[in-house]
Amino acid sequence: KKIILTMPKISIVEEDDDGGFDISESSWDLVQTPAPDSQNVKISSIHRHGDPQPHLIEACVQVASNITSSDIRVELKSDGICKLESEQWTDLLEVNLSYPVQSPKARVWVHDGKVTIRVPVEAI
Repeated sequence: KKIILTMPKISIVEEDDDGGFDISESSWDLVQTPAPDSQNVKISSIHRHGDPQPHLIEACVQVASNITSSDIRVELKSDGICKLESEQWTDLLEVNLSYPVQSPKARVWVHDGKVTIRVPVEAI
């Protein structure tokens, strides 16, 4: 399933008598940029006290400040491969989380231009 976003373009037609503006709505082409480089992804493992096996894996990557969680599509495979895609990117970002994960329990959020993915590690 692919999310397609069409953003409205606002063009000022004329100033009203009350100081406001009449606007018209039309669409504009989204300027795409390359996805962040996989080398810029910070991966952390979160361990329970005394357990050498990680409990959670967290991956963070800086993205454009105008990207929101609705702009990002995340696909997690149980083998630990994570794919991020955005309509604003020309390609996708693929990250190896290095552990088998429980993808249905993943949490993903965007804050201050950073995408964070936190997912439990599959019990071995």
